[in-house]
Amino acid sequence: MKKSQRKWIVFGLLPVAAFAGWGLSRVYQNAPSTQLTAAATEALAADGMTYVNKPAPNFQLLNAQGQPVSLTQYRGKVVVLTFFDPVCWWDCPLEAQELVDMNHVLGPLASHVQIVAVDANPEFHSLKDIQAFDTEHGLNSVPNFTYLTSPSVSTLSRVWHNYYEYVHVPKYGMVQHADVFWLISPKGREVWLSNPEAQTKYIGGTAQLLATYVAKILHQPLPEVSNPSDNLGQGVWQSIGPSYALVGNGPSTWSISPYQGYRTVERSLSGGTTWQVVTPEAMTQRGGIEVEPTGANSAWALVGAYGYQVDPVLRTTTNSGQTWSAPLVIPGPLPPRALHPLVASSPETAWVVSDHELLSTTTGGQKWTTLAHNVPWIPEASLSQQPQQGLWLGGQIHSGSKAYLWSWTGKAFTQVPLPVPTSWAHQSLLVMAPTWQSASQGEVAVIWTHHGQEWLIWDSTRNGGKTWQRATVPLQIQGNPYAAVSVNGDVGYALTASGHINAWTWGQNTWHEEIMHLPAGTPVALDVANNGHVMVMTRQDQMTILWESQNNGTTWTPHHLP
Repeated sequence: MKKSQRKWIVFGLLPVAAFAGWGLSRVYQNAPSTQLTAAATEALAADGMTYVNKPAPNFQLLNAQGQPVSLTQYRGKVVVLTFFDPVCWWDCPLEAQELVDMNHVLGPLASHVQIVAVDANPEFHSLKDIQAFDTEHGLNSVPNFTYLTSPSVSTLSRVWHNYYEYVHVPKYGMVQHADVFWLISPKGREVWLSNPEAQTKYIGGTAQLLATYVAKILHQPLPEVSNPSDNLGQGVWQSIGPSYALVGNGPSTWSISPYQGYRTVERSLSGGTTWQVVTPEAMTQRGGIEVEPTGANSAWALVGAYGYQVDPVLRTTTNSGQTWSAPLVIPGPLPPRALHPLVASSPETAWVVSDHELLSTTTGGQKWTTLAHNVPWIPEASLSQQPQQGLWLGGQIHSGSKAYLWSWTGKAFTQVPLPVPTSWAHQSLLVMAPTWQSASQGEVAVIWTHHGQEWLIWDSTRNGGKTWQRATVPLQIQGNPYAAVSVNGDVGYALTASGHINAWTWGQNTWHEEIMHLPAGTPVALDVANNGHVMVMTRQDQMTILWESQNNGTTWTPHHLP
């Protein structure tokens, strides 16, 4: 449904006499005593905030555990009331993110707030439906959130009617319903009504707007933060791939970065000087995206499952992302939080781990063949191809005296041991799929997270992976290991926790500082190409910036991603 229709529906349902009796006014300039941020001011202009001052109708429904919950039991708290469709893949997930972000902005004040969502789908309103939505969007970990429903559509309809919630089931597509946030006082009165735009460009701003008006009801100032927009709108539901990545080498590079809760794919053919958004469209990109280049202009894109898109989807391009193939569905789920479950050698040939199986295609994804059953099912899985040999699978493992990864040479996956420091034994480790320089020479990154800090070592092989040797001492790194590590020829690079780029060269067992001065912002991804060409992606003031250096880090040139 178009947004303009929603606004007409929400306010068109209210009787004229009620408008006169309530003394409603659309508020754009009358900001609360707590000062609005710039982002909240922009959201206010888009969402509006209407003063209501009317008793909130009570109702009793069931929470996700099947327990009866009434609105009146939250007296003494500010209630933020909204309506969610549990199988929605667009507006409702955005608004769920806004509510999570609102809690972040409120800080300690969130303990005086209860978020209540009511099911707004007459066809999907079971406990299982709302439980799935809570799980899918990370809402189980939000202590002041509850999602309510009823087995009776007539019971839900009474709540919709009392709160002027438009609900309509069209012949095709998602259920149509009004997007609203009702702010209810601790004494049970509707104080404010907002009609959110549910557009990604307002994410973070709407959260700050809601938090500001909640604080006004509580007669409390918002906690002071230096950058209120930081860490808002990053999403809690992306299931595959890293949030940030630079994929490729040299002048032909792909980037992945979050935009207000979504992930976008950008493409540069100019060594990072200019970029173009080439995100492949699927039913949604909220399941995460990973890109696997296969040539100067060709690549595969894997879009994770999400909502109605119950299976992962593949797209291919041979023109640098200007156009993508029709969606190709891969039956079955990907490994949990998979980092790189797809590897490809050409626009036609690829392998993917899905539903505990190893699948292959030589037809550009039109037809798949099962190569192996009972594939190791591990979180943060990554897959790589050994030239002229087989495949290697890494992921999150619990080590014994050694770490391990898996090799597949055409029959089955075989566990291969990896040496690690003694202090890393019997720990949870992330073993990334190896990077291969030739059929015999390769290296694998092993990461240990200890007290919130990530440490990296390289192991290497010269005999095709039959045996592996410790190649480096541990190095403390920064960011997602998949994005913070880059290999170019015989040299491996890493973003360090001290804000440098360190390098390790084959045949040596020590790290050396390759680049001491990084550009401003928090580094989140790295790509090192030939001839001193370095690209670093940073986050600063909720913006993603790509920095390029042609002289090995002596000077940096910023390029804002579109």
